[in-house]
Amino acid sequence: MALLIGLLFATGMISLFAGRSGDAWVFAVHGAGGFALGGVLVWKGRRVLRRLVRPWDRGTAAGAGAAAFVAVSLVSGWAWSSGAELSFAGYNLLSWHFALGTALTLVVLGHALLRAKPLRRRDLAGRRQFLTVGALALGSYAAWWIQRPIAELLEIRGAKRRFTGSYERSSFTGNDFPTTSWVADKPRLLDPGEWRLEVDGLVERPLELALDELDGGDEVIATLDCTGGFYSSQDSTLIVVVMVRGGRRGV
Repeated sequence: MALLIGLLFATGMISLFAGRSGDAWVFAVHGAGGFALGGVLVWKGRRVLRRLVRPWDRGTAAGAGAAAFVAVSLVSGWAWSSGAELSFAGYNLLSWHFALGTALTLVVLGHALLRAKPLRRRDLAGRRQFLTVGALALGSYAAWWIQRPIAELLEIRGAKRRFTGSYERSSFTGNDFPTTSWVADKPRLLDPGEWRLEVDGLVERPLELALDELDGGDEVIATLDCTGGFYSSQDSTLIVVVMVRGGRRGV
């Protein structure tokens, strides 16, 4: 379980910097790892169930609390993937999933440093262990792979996500997509009619240009995929500005 939580934390962190189609494996590993962790949690729960029906001691309470922490972290991710639109204290499920996953990783790391037993050779080299890990890996990947077609069949909102897990927001409608990120910054809106580019400093002729004077006539369809959980595709005009600074010309 500790290794799976470490894998999920690592792929979750990498996903913050991955957005191209070649990075899809990161999200696949993270999704399959979530199913694997759910399976391990059920298996471990069956083993310790008899302890939960007895009078609790400190160890039982700690174990139950840790299991609940893992379950909440998993459920937040699964709920987001299924299309649940919930927020708490101004943050959506994806943000809470990230926060819970980070906290869970720190708790597991602290537990491993203080109480974990060293691995034995038979824990890694046994045929039974190899078959168990292989079955868990294949089963988790199969569950991750099949969940998208099932979601499409049932018309669940989560089936419409991009491979990054983000949901589409206001594509090809200009600036209607969210302008406040999940870290709560508030960008200042600009009026295109009043905006001006000032070229000043080490130039022979200072000048001021309006936005329509910068239109080079080129267009590109660009996709913004935000770590806050949305993506938006827009038909954008490329604006090329040539600036002279220190005797060198740059675009």
